[in-house]
Order: sequence, then C-alpha cells, then structure tokens
Amino acid sequence: MSQTRASCCSILPLVPRWEPVRPEFVRALHLLAALDCPYAEAYRRLRPLASRLDVPRPSYKRVSRIMREERRRIAARDAVVEDVLSDMLAGLIVPRGWR
Repeated sequence: MSQTRASCCSILPLVPRWEPVRPEFVRALHLLAALDCPYAEAYRRLRPLASRLDVPRPSYKRVSRIMREERRRIAARDAVVEDVLSDMLAGLIVPRGWR
C-alpha cells in the first residue's frame, strides 16, 4: 500500500521551527518598538537581559520580526485612536457624561 506525498504530509502535525521567545525578551522588544528603536539597536540592548537570565538572545531575524509585528500593532491602534479623536473633535461622537 503506497501513500501519496499529500496524504502522508496531511497526517503529520506542524512542528514549530524555533523555540518560543522568552516573555521577558518579548516585553523588552515591545517597549523598544514603542520607542521606535532600530532593530540592530534593540538586538544589542537585549544583551544585559540575556546575561541576567543566563540565556542566549533571540536571533536578529526573530528580533526584527517581533518588532515589525509590534510596530504594526501600534500603528493599527494609533489609527483607531486618531479616527475616534478626529470624530470627537468634529462633533460626530459625544463621550458619555459630556452632555
């Protein structure tokens, strides 16, 4: 009984390629992304945290990916806040308790 490649691969679960990044690194990268820190600088600034935790830093590629995702999230949040504020200033939205 032979199996095709498609049927064989559909049975196997997906395995993550890398270990998850420690939450301490993720929190630090979120803060650095909010400060608009360049990727290389953020990667360098993880050194003291890595030595304190006694673990290696995430790779530069992972750092840049996390920071890109966080910057996208911040930009989306800022766009929503800007839309709400512009509607409030135009008088289209009246916050509760302002009437």
